[in-house]
Amino acid sequence: MAHLIHALWLLPALFLGLSVSSGRFIYLAGFTPSLLLVGLAMAFGRRPVPRGWGLAFGGLAATMIGDYFLAYRGARLDSVQFIFGICGFSLAQCCWIGFFRAHGRISWKCALGLALGIGLLYIARLVPATPGALLVFFIGLYSLLSIVSFSSACGLSDRLSGKSAWIVGIGALLFSDVMIGLGAILKIRYWGRWIGGTYLLALVAVTLALVQGARGTSCGHARRRRYLCWSPYVIFAGALGALACFVAAAWRMPGGPYQPTRRMLSYLGRITLNGQHYAPSHFLFGFGLIIAVLAVAIFYPALGVLVRRRWQKELISWSGAVHCAGLLIIFFVPEDLSMLQHNAGCSLAVAGAAVTALVICRYSRRLGVKVRVGACAWMLALTDVFCTFLLLHKLRVCPFAPYVPTCQKLLIVTYLAWLACLAAALGATRKKGFVSHAKKQSREG
Repeated sequence: MAHLIHALWLLPALFLGLSVSSGRFIYLAGFTPSLLLVGLAMAFGRRPVPRGWGLAFGGLAATMIGDYFLAYRGARLDSVQFIFGICGFSLAQCCWIGFFRAHGRISWKCALGLALGIGLLYIARLVPATPGALLVFFIGLYSLLSIVSFSSACGLSDRLSGKSAWIVGIGALLFSDVMIGLGAILKIRYWGRWIGGTYLLALVAVTLALVQGARGTSCGHARRRRYLCWSPYVIFAGALGALACFVAAAWRMPGGPYQPTRRMLSYLGRITLNGQHYAPSHFLFGFGLIIAVLAVAIFYPALGVLVRRRWQKELISWSGAVHCAGLLIIFFVPEDLSMLQHNAGCSLAVAGAAVTALVICRYSRRLGVKVRVGACAWMLALTDVFCTFLLLHKLRVCPFAPYVPTCQKLLIVTYLAWLACLAAALGATRKKGFVSHAKKQSREG
């Protein structure tokens, strides 16, 4: 493994030479090769190489292969060089997956949510728009590797220093790849602007994770305490950010103001609105869903503190994964593209939120009895009214608006109020000695 580390020192020099000869010196020399050199120097300057870390640094080096074909050669989507670039990044993902297996295990909850969301994006939108069966295969293979890599990063041991940086780095790389699919393959101009910045963020975060991890270990209890401390603020910030995006989308909707009692909220995310393709409301609605997915993914695992038994904690985590998968499907498949698949995403999002609410209302002792019973009764009654109006509309007994859209807005407001209540309960638990809870959670996890 030490020989592999020493060999990695030669790769940045090789790519620096290629950058000078191609006339693209600043971009190439300023990022991946320099990050690799700095990371190697900081991690192994005067210390022995830990076992297995050559594979992790090899993954960062392999990204330069993808950079060479996709960025420096400017490979077109229908060219063989584009496939070579995908192979370079696939090699990087394989290296990181091998490293993650030695320091943790895959998070199947995360894998489920990503597989449902990104898998439907791949099947419903990328496959019809991709030129050539060979490219379709390699994009699907790389998507699978990216899902496994990020899920493995989420399942890293808390004893490994740099776990948070790994999650941010691999997650930013996954986000950049999704933006490539939306911007480069589907030709949606706005999403393509996020490719470069998120990719550079991914490289910096991965380098930071490599340096932190190679230089030592950290205390999992301290990381757990920080996570529980910040999670209530995450859901508050995420809810406000998502609401701000939805309000802005309603404000920028072409063809007149959005009428909340006449239209469903997902109407703002349509590809074509009043004759305009990819209006600003489409992007604002999608960005609001992205913020909601991030907030839910961070906040839901912390809700395990509010219940006692292990199966209850696991059920909350799994329902959070299903909820995130539903939100991703709503984002990736607008209702005017496929109403069936879009409604499937809505059903998954509602099911995930409902299971969590039922588990906490039934088994949590951190909330008062009146709060739990009242919240459960109100949500069940409102859901029954919503389903009744939907059924009556299908039977042509009553019109769709204003009954169904109004009930949807009431459900959304109720859900946000419920999340705020859970965040307050989590904050109260933290103040009443969550140190013992964090240690117990870390031992169980």
